[in-house]
Amino acid sequence: MELIMMGLSFKTADMTLLEKASYNMDKDISEGLRFLKNQVGVSECVIVATCNRNEAYCYASSYLDGLNGLKALFVDFIGVGTDDVERYFYIKAGEDTINHIINVACGLDSMVIGEDQILGQVNDARQQALAVGACGKVMDRLFREAVTAGKAMRTSTGISHIPTSISYMAVKHAAKMLGGLNDKTAFVIGTGQMGKLAIRYLLEGGARVYITNRTVQKAMDMAAAMPGVQAVEYPKKYQYIASSDLLISATNAPHYVVYKERLEEFIKPGKRLLALDLSVPRDIDPSIDDIAEINLLDMDRFKAMMHDNDDLRRQLLSEAVPIMEAATDRFIKWYNALEAVPIINMIDEWADALCDEEIQKIMHKLSTDRDREIAARVMKRLTGRLMSRPIGWVKQCGENGSIDQYRRIITDMFGMEDSIE
Repeated sequence: MELIMMGLSFKTADMTLLEKASYNMDKDISEGLRFLKNQVGVSECVIVATCNRNEAYCYASSYLDGLNGLKALFVDFIGVGTDDVERYFYIKAGEDTINHIINVACGLDSMVIGEDQILGQVNDARQQALAVGACGKVMDRLFREAVTAGKAMRTSTGISHIPTSISYMAVKHAAKMLGGLNDKTAFVIGTGQMGKLAIRYLLEGGARVYITNRTVQKAMDMAAAMPGVQAVEYPKKYQYIASSDLLISATNAPHYVVYKERLEEFIKPGKRLLALDLSVPRDIDPSIDDIAEINLLDMDRFKAMMHDNDDLRRQLLSEAVPIMEAATDRFIKWYNALEAVPIINMIDEWADALCDEEIQKIMHKLSTDRDREIAARVMKRLTGRLMSRPIGWVKQCGENGSIDQYRRIITDMFGMEDSIE
C-alpha cells in the first residue's frame, strides 16, 4: 500500500490554472471524492481545496494505481489538460506525503505564512471525506496528526496571537494604498470567513463598511452581529461599489459577481476605487482593471506582495521543525505498526486455541462447574501473561519498521508460516 498525493498551489500555478482546477457547483468535492475512491486500487482519499491550492491525497494498493487515480481525478473529472498536469502539478509519495500535509496544516506552505484558516480547512477536508465514506483509518490518522501539529505550532510559536490571514494582509495593504482607512468607505461581497475577517479589520481601521450577499438574509445577520456594518440588497451592489473607496469580494461563486459593463454604468469620472478579489475562481471581471478609475488586485498580484513575509517564514520554520518531525514520527510508528496487526492476531488465535485444547484435557478431572470455571479462568490469564512479552516485541518491531526482518522467526516460532502471506 502507498500514500500518494497530487496537487497544485499558488506556488506552481497562476490564477487561470487554479480556476480551471477548482471545484464548482457542477462538480463538487463530494463527487470528486466518490470518483477518486472508485478508481482502481484506491482504498482511501481526501481532497484539500482552498482558494490557493487544490490537492488530492490517496491510500492506494500501489504507487502506479494511486498516480493513475489522481490523474484521472484532475484530467477526467475536473477537466484539467494533461499537459498542465504534467507541467504544473506536484506529486509526493510515502514520507514526503506525510511531511507535506503536516506542513500545509501548520500554515507554512501558505501564501500568508502561518495563516490560521488552513488549519480548519484541512480538518474540514477530513470531515467531508469521512462523511462520504472516502476516508478510512489511515487517512483519518494522517490528517488528525496534521491538525494536531498545526495546533501545537500555533500555540508554541505564538503565531496564533498575530493576525496572519489573507483577509488581514489584504486590508493592511489596502490601508497602505489608500493612506489609511479612517473615514474610507468599504464595500464587501461575501459573508464567509474571509469576508467576516476583512470586515473586522476594516472596522478596526475606522472604515465605514457595507456588506452584501446573494442571500440577503446572511448579510443582514452579519450586519446585526457587527455594529457599524450596514447590509445592502444584492441587486443594488453596483451603485454602492461605485461610491466606495474600497471593494473586497470573497465569495464561493463559480462565476463573476462583478462585471465591467455593469460597473461602468455607475462609476463617476475621477472617483478612485481599489478592488481586491480574494476568491478562486475570481469574483471580479479582470477587465474592470481597464477602467481608469479602478485599481484591481487579484490573488496573482497579491501573491507577488508576500515576499516581505520571508523573515517570518524562516523564524516559524525553525520553531516548527521539531513539532512537524514529532508528528511525522508518530504517524510513521503507527503506520508501521499496522504491519504487525495480522501477526499479533495470529499469535492471539494460536494461544487461544492452545489454551482451549489444554482446558478440555482437564475438564473431566474436575468435579464441579465452579472448579472448571476457575481452571479455565486461570489458564486464560496465564496464557495472556505468557504471550504479553512476545506480542509486545512484535508491536515494537512493527513500530520500528523491522517486522519483515523478523517475520520468518515469528511464524516459525508459532508454527504459522502457512497462515501469513
